[in-house]
Amino acid sequence: LFLSASCARDPRSEADRAFEELTARFLDRYLEFHPEEATALGDHRFDSLLTNFSVDAITARSRLYRAYRDTVRGIRVETLSPRHMIDYDILRHAIETELYAIEELREWEWNPLQYDVGAVLHQLIARGSASDENRMRSLTGRLRRIPQSLENARRNLNAPPVLHLSLIHISEPT
Repeated sequence: LFLSASCARDPRSEADRAFEELTARFLDRYLEFHPEEATALGDHRFDSLLTNFSVDAITARSRLYRAYRDTVRGIRVETLSPRHMIDYDILRHAIETELYAIEELREWEWNPLQYDVGAVLHQLIARGSASDENRMRSLTGRLRRIPQSLENARRNLNAPPVLHLSLIHISEPT
């Protein structure tokens, strides 16, 4: 009875509630896929991770974003509140941008800066809001993932521009 009474007072439409849930799920997955961005935004659930540029991870992101794109395309926008109509456009654009980056731009194949971990390590070192212990735990997690990140760079990079190579150097294993 309490649950039904509390739902009855919820002024949001079913379409708005469903859209908010979809958006929350998308943002959670997006931040999990892009842990450095999560850290920069103040979400510290993924601080010990680095973006995974393995072919399997990139393929999984593409599949997931396509599924979200298809779901968003199926939403009847006119059923959303005016505020969520704007959010709908923002979400649709964000998903399309991610798909473009993965499927067309494909920076992981030519931009070695995608694999530069200096700034993302600095994020954790300079973050004053967490205890030293938490920052060190997160930093250690990211440091442990650097060898795999460099291996992904060696596998994925194909004739990167000289300018990019002058900014970052990924040496061949000896």
